[in-house]
Amino acid sequence: MEQFYKKNACKTTARIVLFIILILKITSCNYYQERKTAKITALSPPKSAKIEKVAVLPFNNQTEITDLGHVVRTELAANLSTKGYSVIRADEVDHFLEMAEINGENIDTISSPQLGKIVKADAIFSGTITHASKFFAGIYSVVAVGASVKMIDTANGNTIWAAEHIEKTHGGGPFAVSPFSIPNEVFDSVINVRKKVIGETAQRLVKKFMEGIPSNQHRDVFESTTISIKNVEGKDVVNYIVHPNDTLYKIAIGFYGNGSKWKYIKEANENLIEKNLHAGQELVIPDMPILNSLDNVKNLRKLGIKKAVYKVKWGDSLYKIADAIYSEGLKWNIIYDSNKTTITSITDVPVGQVLILPLES
Repeated sequence: MEQFYKKNACKTTARIVLFIILILKITSCNYYQERKTAKITALSPPKSAKIEKVAVLPFNNQTEITDLGHVVRTELAANLSTKGYSVIRADEVDHFLEMAEINGENIDTISSPQLGKIVKADAIFSGTITHASKFFAGIYSVVAVGASVKMIDTANGNTIWAAEHIEKTHGGGPFAVSPFSIPNEVFDSVINVRKKVIGETAQRLVKKFMEGIPSNQHRDVFESTTISIKNVEGKDVVNYIVHPNDTLYKIAIGFYGNGSKWKYIKEANENLIEKNLHAGQELVIPDMPILNSLDNVKNLRKLGIKKAVYKVKWGDSLYKIADAIYSEGLKWNIIYDSNKTTITSITDVPVGQVLILPLES
């Protein structure tokens, strides 16, 4: 009889170990995220001379997960430098606020220009954690973290950018398991995985916000301009900086979609000899249509024009430009393919950069 109980005990232990492995594998590896982007609710250029230093204020938290505001704030501050800003450390911001006797209860009564002077920032980011929910039923789960964030010009209190989003993470299989059927030994490990998923969901929420936050405008200007538009004797003229391994034929393909038009480029640039073409040389690109507004695309199409150049404006993105030209933002890759040698980030095209836009998809 004793041997019988030992055998059953071994079987039970083996089942528990297998169940732990199964639960951990499913809960830690089988999560997927939604692909929705943050909804931008406000976007306008700053009126002040420049935005260099920014500060992320403590987040207001309307949820029961107490440290969620801190997580989102920290993640946002850590990523803002990639947009060209000098980010004031959170502990410095908190120290300045404490010295001014400002806390979560009275911060909303202080004007943005006044807050800017206190924390010594050209712009401030303020935010609210608006949503936090977690549903765990055995090996199935849904975690959601939502927030609204504003970027405010402290020179005048105007909102430069604002957005809101709820990021969701789904995990596990399409069925639920009663928690009473899960051995006690599993709970500690599963809870750790759940905390990790909540944290990762918050991090992805911030990344969605980062895609829409405008870069430092003064660093946005495309300093090493490959394509530029210059005013010569009252007329806008397109110029191009030659790249290594360029040929006139290749340049003509890029601008006109027709390599045989290389002769136009040669004629427009006095004393140009192809064999002497070198990287860094500036060429005039003649008769290249300039699209001053995305609203004028239809007019150019009526004239039979297949390509035009366009200077990126505040708030533009490849998705937005593609949506205006092709009525489908997902066709942004057409624009990218025509400018891949000059576009350094598909999510953040600098203000002032000149793009070649194919007008047909």
